[in-house]
Amino acid sequence: MGTGHFVDLLQKLNYSLKREITEKEDVMKKITAILLTVSIVLMSSMAFAAGSDDSSDVITDIIFLRPIGFVSTVLGTALYVIALPTAAATDSVDHVRETLVTKPYNYTFKRPVGEIESGLD
Repeated sequence: MGTGHFVDLLQKLNYSLKREITEKEDVMKKITAILLTVSIVLMSSMAFAAGSDDSSDVITDIIFLRPIGFVSTVLGTALYVIALPTAAATDSVDHVRETLVTKPYNYTFKRPVGEIESGLD
């Protein structure tokens, strides 16, 4: 096994890693586009729902807000775990937990369906 074969192997590995990174970037771009679209639709529907009846609030809540709240709860929990050492060092664990975990959880799972603004405090 010569040096040339080893170099070829490294180049193939490098190409493979670059391809994987490119594929992951493509997935992240798609996810970002979907989240932006959902956000725009959500904002539009919330503006429309401000002058409409209770049924549109319930539909908006079930279709958009609960799934987004669930994702926020999961991501907030992950961020909380990542931020925990820093929060512990700065004695702000309770504040970080409240902001990243408790508020999204309460908005998603404890707020009555259709009461869009009741959990925003």
